[in-house]
Amino acid sequence: MSLRRVCASAFPLALAVLAPFALSACARKEAPQPRLAPYSELALLDVRTKRVRILLPRRGTRVVDGPSWSPDGRRIVFVSRPCASCMPSLATINARTGVVRRLVVHGLGAGDSVSGRAAWSPDGRRILFVVTNPSGESEVWLVRSDGSGARQVGGDDSRAPAWSPDGKVISYSAEVHELLRIYVIPRVGGGPRRITTNASSDQPAFSPDGRTIAFSRLGSTITWDVCLLELRTHAVRCIAKTSAIERDPAWEPSGNRVVLASDRAGGAIGARSLYLVAPTGSEARRLTGQEADASSPCWSPDGRTIVFVRRPVLG
Repeated sequence: MSLRRVCASAFPLALAVLAPFALSACARKEAPQPRLAPYSELALLDVRTKRVRILLPRRGTRVVDGPSWSPDGRRIVFVSRPCASCMPSLATINARTGVVRRLVVHGLGAGDSVSGRAAWSPDGRRILFVVTNPSGESEVWLVRSDGSGARQVGGDDSRAPAWSPDGKVISYSAEVHELLRIYVIPRVGGGPRRITTNASSDQPAFSPDGRTIAFSRLGSTITWDVCLLELRTHAVRCIAKTSAIERDPAWEPSGNRVVLASDRAGGAIGARSLYLVAPTGSEARRLTGQEADASSPCWSPDGRTIVFVRRPVLG
């Protein structure tokens, strides 16, 4: 048999043997890389079982943020941007049925939009939220739960509002000389008082007894810690201090634990998970996995459920 004939007969056999490897290599090369979804959802986490139920599922490119429970546990207020070109606004959702209603805020200026997180007052009559004007500056506003009586309560470049347990004091963070500081201000009368001074501080959250504020503090140029500030002594101690980003602290209604969002588990895209930490700073207990990014947790009044913003990991 000639060499040409041998080569001709061997070629199909070699092709059949090598084809699967070539296809496999192509498949590996073209496999999609993990990425965060361009949309987000509202999810409910059962703290005891760690089961997650999607309360407000995906709808196009809708993005949600900053959920907060009503004191009776029936509704949740949140910031909603229905589509990429839509103006963000406040909305409420029934925690049992999932029915969404837009909350029309009267008194905002032309081009003003809602951003960040909202906070329902302890008596259920008012809601704190953040307004961003067309030039990008943010302010904390207060509105009645029916959308009337809107007014500014925080200074310029303010955000992340929170209520004291008795509803008499409002806390928020504001940018001063390129650093974030935390302030407290009476709901009625009086001016703001700064309560943090050193590193950038953000996202205040009052403890149920009103004596302590949990907050996020810049640990370095790329990390954040969760710390506690004793309001009487101004002593600060950190309960989540790692080489990761620790943010979004929220107190359990009993005051026994703090939930936070952290990317300490790592991963190619840095998806955050929810963790439970005791005020003593004991070892954290992980609540959610890396199948989705989890942020903006808020406890239900009975302490059984946490609502949070869920952004699935795709690919």
